[in-house]
Amino acid sequence: EIKQGYGFDYDKRCILAATRISEIFELPEKFFQVDLNKFEPNVTFPALQNIPDIVFMFNIGSWVHNWYSLYKKVVETGIPTIVLETNNDREGKAQLALFKNLGKTIRFLSTAKDDITGNFRRKVYLIL
Repeated sequence: EIKQGYGFDYDKRCILAATRISEIFELPEKFFQVDLNKFEPNVTFPALQNIPDIVFMFNIGSWVHNWYSLYKKVVETGIPTIVLETNNDREGKAQLALFKNLGKTIRFLSTAKDDITGNFRRKVYLIL
């Protein structure tokens, strides 16, 4: 169980769906529509009711043009744990290299199932 969860996404439909699911199941999550290319976690996280202990970044490297800056800013917040899902090995290689260059430890967790987006062999990593 968590005290509070927060979700951030560019797509307003995803935010509305997640909010509705959270309401139905009476979960302690709040969701916000943001432009992840301009997102400032070092400003946003301290303003939240509870500062996150863990950040989940699921396959956003393909969709956020400025993923390098976003990932670096998340690391700079000092949040100790990141769960990263990469869309594919080609894109994932650069993303994992960034975390390694920032002094983070990377642990492979699993390979996700293929889906209809054309991104095959997604992988999930624990970044510490």
